[in-house]
Amino acid sequence: MKFEAEFDSLTTLANRRSFIRFIEQRGDSHCNEQTYVVAWDIVDFRRFNDLHGQDVGDKLLQNIANEIEQLICSHQSDIGASFSDYSTSRFASNTFCALINASDDDEASDFMIHAEQRLQRSSKFGDMGFNVHLAMSVFPLCNQEQNYLWQKGLEAALNKAKRIKNQRSLVLFDQMLMTELLRKDEIEQVLLTCSKQGDFKLLFMPLIDAKSYQVASIEVLVRCPTLQVMGIGPEEFIPAAERANLIGDIDVWVIKTALAALNDLKQHTGYTGAISINISGLELYNNQFVEQLCGACSQHGISHDRVILEITETSYVESTKDTIAIILCLRDLGFKVSLDDFGTGYTAIQQLLNYPVDELKVDKSFVDHIGNDGNKERMLNSIISLGHSCNARVVGEGVETAYQCRYLTDIGCDYLQGYWFSKPLTFEDFCVFYTQHLGSALKSKVSDLTVIKR
Repeated sequence: MKFEAEFDSLTTLANRRSFIRFIEQRGDSHCNEQTYVVAWDIVDFRRFNDLHGQDVGDKLLQNIANEIEQLICSHQSDIGASFSDYSTSRFASNTFCALINASDDDEASDFMIHAEQRLQRSSKFGDMGFNVHLAMSVFPLCNQEQNYLWQKGLEAALNKAKRIKNQRSLVLFDQMLMTELLRKDEIEQVLLTCSKQGDFKLLFMPLIDAKSYQVASIEVLVRCPTLQVMGIGPEEFIPAAERANLIGDIDVWVIKTALAALNDLKQHTGYTGAISINISGLELYNNQFVEQLCGACSQHGISHDRVILEITETSYVESTKDTIAIILCLRDLGFKVSLDDFGTGYTAIQQLLNYPVDELKVDKSFVDHIGNDGNKERMLNSIISLGHSCNARVVGEGVETAYQCRYLTDIGCDYLQGYWFSKPLTFEDFCVFYTQHLGSALKSKVSDLTVIKR
């Protein structure tokens, strides 16, 4: 019973819970001088399992676990340090952790380099040899000021190691990572408070019809005033909200506030067009999302066809059968789906053809190169053709010059969006913009421009 409670049945190493307790006990004592927590992660292990089968995957885990245990035992013995049954752990499915002693950071890193070579050899068994990529991290538990962060710190270093390409994936938790970790914690704490109080605000960005140059639709953008003062925008706090499981509450606030604003816009300006709302890709895994969205529309009397839900291209491509089912359900209910940041390199064309969307928003990086990069321009033409072949409208994002505006209009973009038309506006400023906007004046500014196609 003790073994089943404290050890992993497959590898016989300590399990996550008993390893954490072991480290906490060490932390409460005063024997952490020259002590480090180290970790190994088998990168893309799920893909390895799918390719070779679970039995082979289990054998690989057992081999690596056995090798790690021997390495730690030998290392600790060589330097005259203690070794416990809890010194090595299968910390997660394909992640292993261990406690070692080393004289300094360099010695701990040298141990990991030596261990990597041994672990690579352990991936060869039977008649098969596999090229296993290991991400590795080191956390100095000997630093009393930060040892309470060892789990978060080890994970942060491991995540950074996974992003390293074409060289050894080894990261030591240092002061820079410490600063990043504390910043993330601070952002999460602010978001937690703001989520409870609804302390966010919406800005409104017009989408312009490429033929009439009139406002065709609007996109709402969420901001957090408290974080904005700290120089932190949505590109940083949205991922933080996803990590902290706060994104669902923020999405619900945005949807309800945006739909209420849509009603107010009609009263103030007569606007009867659509509204685009960015949602996290995690909502595609939320079985309650469709019900929440429909409830919000019913509460504010908004018809489904006036609501466009924007998801990123990355989220769309990573979708499973279940998440695709949610997308199809939303479209069946009358909602429109827009694919944001399109063309950034993730799109599975076959998936797009099988599960079409209503709108493609071309990534700003393509628009930026109009007029100076023929390859980008040709790609832009291809994306627009692809969108139209899928019966989707195409939006050109990030329009900042009259030439970009004219070029996108000439090659068939349906809608345009960018600072050349307007920056994101408060509700009051958008009301003024909408009532005073003269599409004919803008159109005259670009009518005499000559487009050079490469």
